[in-house]
Amino acid sequence: RDWSSDVCSSDLAITSPAEATAGSAITLSAKVTDAKGVVVAGAPVRFTDGLGATFSEPQIACPDITTTGVACTNSLGIATIRFLSDLAGAHQVRVTILGTSNGVQKAISVTPGPVSLVTVSGVADDLVAGDSRVITVAAEDLYGNTVSLASGHAATLVQDASDTGSVSGLGDSALAADGTSLDFTVVGGSLGDVTLTADVDGVASDAAAPIAFRVVAGTLATLAFDDASVTLSSGDSATTVTLHGLDAGGNAVDISAATATFEQAGGGTISIGTPSGTGDGGLSVDLVGVTEGTGLLTATIDGTSATLAFTVTPGALAAIRLDGSRADLTSGGTRTFTVVGLDAAGNVVDLAGETVTVAAGDSDSGSVAI
Repeated sequence: RDWSSDVCSSDLAITSPAEATAGSAITLSAKVTDAKGVVVAGAPVRFTDGLGATFSEPQIACPDITTTGVACTNSLGIATIRFLSDLAGAHQVRVTILGTSNGVQKAISVTPGPVSLVTVSGVADDLVAGDSRVITVAAEDLYGNTVSLASGHAATLVQDASDTGSVSGLGDSALAADGTSLDFTVVGGSLGDVTLTADVDGVASDAAAPIAFRVVAGTLATLAFDDASVTLSSGDSATTVTLHGLDAGGNAVDISAATATFEQAGGGTISIGTPSGTGDGGLSVDLVGVTEGTGLLTATIDGTSATLAFTVTPGALAAIRLDGSRADLTSGGTRTFTVVGLDAAGNVVDLAGETVTVAAGDSDSGSVAI
C-alpha cells in the first residue's frame, strides 16, 4: 500500500511523562490517520532516536517487516512500542510511517538511574592540623551516566575506623562547581593517618581507592619547659630540663633538631650545656648551678620563647675564710673574728651546727686567748 497520503498525527502519546530513566523502558504510542482523519489500521510505524535508544516489543508486529523499531497500528490506528536507552540526556524520538517522511517528533528526557558507582577525589598531601581541604564526591549510575547530587541524595564522607588521625567536616558538603558533585571541606584534627571513602544513598566508594593522607603538626606556636622551676646546688652534678613545643591547635611539634638560644637573668647564675633532642620530639639541656641566687632562664626557638625559674643554693663546703681587722691588737684588748664557709664557686656556706676550730700559727711569737 502507498502510505504517502496517510499522516502520523502530531499527538505522540506517552504512557508516562516525557521522561524515562536510564536502563528502564517506557511505552510509546503513535496514532495514524489518513488525510480525512480516519484512523488507519495495519500501518507500519517506525520509531527512531538520534542518540541510539532501542525500540522493541511492538504491541503488534508488522508481517514480513524486519526493520527494527517498527510497530503496526491496531484497529484504533495506534502503534505501541517500548523505548529503552542507557544514555541520559535529551532524546528526540522521530515517528514516521515506514517508507515515508510523514511523521512527528517528541522530546524525551532520559535521567540517570540510581547511584551505582561513587568516587572520591582530592589532594593526598599532608594536611596541617587546623587547615582545611576539599574532598569531592561524585556518583554515576550503572551505565556510566553522571548522577547529580544537587538534591535528593544522602551523601557523606566515611573515615576508616583504624585511622590514627582525624578530620572534621565529614558530613558538611556544598554543591561543586560542576553542578553535579559535592565538595566536602574537611579540617585537620588530631595527628596521624586519615583514610576517607564516601557513601551515597548506601552505595560506598571503592575501599581500594580512598583519599589517604596524614594530618601533621603546624608551625611552632608555643614552647614550654616541662617544669616551671628548678633548684640547683652550686657545683653539683647537672640537672636536665626538657622543652616541648606545640602548634596553635595544641599538637606536639618536633623540636628535637631545632636550634635554641638561652638567656639568663636575675641574681643567680647557671652553666648551660649543649642541647640535645629527645625521643619524643623534645629538646633537653643540662644545667649546673654556679652563683647563689634566683633567676630566669629563657629559651627561644624560631622566635617562640619559654621561661624557667631557677634557684641556685650553695654547694658543699670547700673553703673557709677568716674575716676581721688585721690592725695591731693591744695586749689585754679583744677583737672579734668571723669564720665564713665557702663552696667551690665562692658562695657562702651556712656553718650553723658545724664544729669550728681556731688555732694560732706555729711560728707566732705572740699569743692570744680564744
